[in-house]
Amino acid sequence: MARRRRPIRIDQSIRGVSAGGNVRQIVRVGPENELDSAAGLLAEKVLADLENEVGCQELNRPHPIGIRWSRTERPGAELRGTAGRQTLRDGDVTQISALIRELPRRQLVVLGRRGAGKSVLALLVARDMARSRKPGEPVPVLLPLSSWRPRLDLHTWMAKRILAICPELATDYDRETAARLVERGRVIPILDGLDELPRALHAPAIEAIDKAVPDTVPLMVTCRAGDYERAVAASGQYLTRAEVVRLEEVKPTTAVAFLRESATSQDRWEPVFDHLQAEPDSPLAEALASPLMLYLARTAYRPSDKDPADLLRYENQEAIESHLLENYVSTVYAESSRRRHRPRQVRRWLEFMARRMRDQNTVDFTWRQVISPFTVPLFALVYGTLCGWFWYLFFGVTAALVTFSVTGIASAVLVFFLRMNDRQERDEDHGDLTSTLRRQALATALVSAVGAGSTMLLAALWLNAEVGVAPGVAWRYGVILGLGFGSAVLLGSSWVSYVVSHVWFWLTRRLPRPWRLADFLEEGHRLGVLRPAGPAYQFRNVRLLEQLSGTAWSPDVAEDEPQQAVAEEAPWWRRWIQPVKTMGVLLGLMMMVIAFLFLFADSVASQQELSYRSGHQPASFIRCDPYDPQGTGGCVVRDTTHTWTLQAASTMDTVFDAPSMDRYSGLRVDALNGILKADGCSGTSVQVLLTVGDLRLRPFVLRDGTSRSAPVAGFGGDSPAIGPVRITLRRLDGRPCALRVHWSNPGIHIDRYGDVRRRLS
Repeated sequence: MARRRRPIRIDQSIRGVSAGGNVRQIVRVGPENELDSAAGLLAEKVLADLENEVGCQELNRPHPIGIRWSRTERPGAELRGTAGRQTLRDGDVTQISALIRELPRRQLVVLGRRGAGKSVLALLVARDMARSRKPGEPVPVLLPLSSWRPRLDLHTWMAKRILAICPELATDYDRETAARLVERGRVIPILDGLDELPRALHAPAIEAIDKAVPDTVPLMVTCRAGDYERAVAASGQYLTRAEVVRLEEVKPTTAVAFLRESATSQDRWEPVFDHLQAEPDSPLAEALASPLMLYLARTAYRPSDKDPADLLRYENQEAIESHLLENYVSTVYAESSRRRHRPRQVRRWLEFMARRMRDQNTVDFTWRQVISPFTVPLFALVYGTLCGWFWYLFFGVTAALVTFSVTGIASAVLVFFLRMNDRQERDEDHGDLTSTLRRQALATALVSAVGAGSTMLLAALWLNAEVGVAPGVAWRYGVILGLGFGSAVLLGSSWVSYVVSHVWFWLTRRLPRPWRLADFLEEGHRLGVLRPAGPAYQFRNVRLLEQLSGTAWSPDVAEDEPQQAVAEEAPWWRRWIQPVKTMGVLLGLMMMVIAFLFLFADSVASQQELSYRSGHQPASFIRCDPYDPQGTGGCVVRDTTHTWTLQAASTMDTVFDAPSMDRYSGLRVDALNGILKADGCSGTSVQVLLTVGDLRLRPFVLRDGTSRSAPVAGFGGDSPAIGPVRITLRRLDGRPCALRVHWSNPGIHIDRYGDVRRRLS
């Protein structure tokens, strides 16, 4: 399909001279001309969709049911003026479009009982108005109200729904074109199903519609009579400029006429016709007074092997309606020449969809409703295992089990609340199911790849720089951590949870194959069982939803319930990259794990001071800081220096105590710290021999005026366990002067990650 060229805007009129010398004027092409063009594009798309929907619901086979409507007093006000009284005459549904045009304010509320044909009427009115629309006139747009909430501005919601119906408005013009069409009164809102909002929102919705739609814009709203009248009586809010009509029940004579024209073999229907004419108040006549049930009766008994006289066996209206609903699905799918599935399979799948919609108290079915709660503990198992394994590398089995439990539970709770919040964004999906899932898959893959790569890089650098692991080993474990983190992000995302859940439901025979779901939903739409509502699908009537779910549906839910709440206009990145939130949560948890690891490791201070125990006692010098934060009157020790004085050819041994063995059990010494310095005797030297426990370091020589700074000595790969520290000083020269050796701040450096390096290597 060739892309439309966006009209060129000319800000000023251009005058020119023709070949004959006459002045000609070129008409300005401005914003209004652009809106005319955009409205024309929208009208073409709307009409095509409405014609397709009328065909799917078989409303022209042979013609729509002759539903009558009658005038009624507007709830909350009397009809004003004789013009309104003369215009608002009784008629049938084919005259509703003309009635709206004749009304002084061109605004109408259509009331009726359940199954009275309100949604069908809204569809036919929108189609008829779209057919008769002339260039420059507003475009009728059918909008199911089930996905709207009054806290979201009606114009904003309408613009979003119009973009979902006609995405070309954004591509051929810009994303604000739909909003401009709504604001300039270029759209006739036909709002279907006010009763499908939660009852607590009926009055606020009526008030919001009355304020948002001016008296210059035509309007049509459908609602169950009881719900509308109850909201008006309770709140006093009503559509102040709209007249009100009520759809009447189908009379037995009308039902007989419709069935006669629709039936291929009237002989089978004669017992039913005779019964309806003889007993107009019978349960069967009451059931077929509903246009929905009349349509279902025609469809269910269309096959020649079914006898309509079976309807006479039922004794009450409820049983008849249940019977018709039960046979409807099996009949339409059995008749489908392109069906891929058996009617029994289809019914099982539709029942599953209806139960999911019932559980979430909505009439809309979207891909997010396939997501099962069992994916949350599955995700928590993967992420908890990853964090537990990470801690096992550092602190062993016990710490790993604790970390596994804590991170698993914490991640499950956080992702669960993220899922609940995600339901608020289902209205942000645009396009069909396939394109939506493709966009979600791409976004999830990109975010997971970024998370995996970042984790791999940071983990490898941290293991190498902080822990001291060899680069090759650090990168190996970095790759493992990165892949694990990326897998957790994937499994925590809505898209992968959808895929996993859908595979499970397919294996348990509750849904078709994952790659067949879009085809299955579209087939249901083609057969008239389902109808599209923006990015979602609905059953063609709530009564069918109730029958398949086994429970009466009620919209009674609080306004802030996440199952039905619709978020404010979200920024593009929030709609496009939903998995970023999951990655942020997991990254936050991972940072907490590492932070606790640091805290645990830092509880083992790197520098542990040595204290004199036995041998040659050195002279000690303690320098104090006069600042006393404790207020004890003492001093704060800044450094400690031990001093030995060696005469010629002398040797001295001193033993220091290391920190408590119990506190640091299992840890090893990485180095001996402090500053060793010799002075006081020019040209002299002393040999220094250090041992920790049973491990002896290589001796080294200090000469007068030289020093050896921290670490005084390192142990390399032979780190000893913590034990007593012995220092042996031996004069190597024969000069008569005394040599002083100072060891400032003597201590050991505990290797916190020695066992980790050995385990990783």
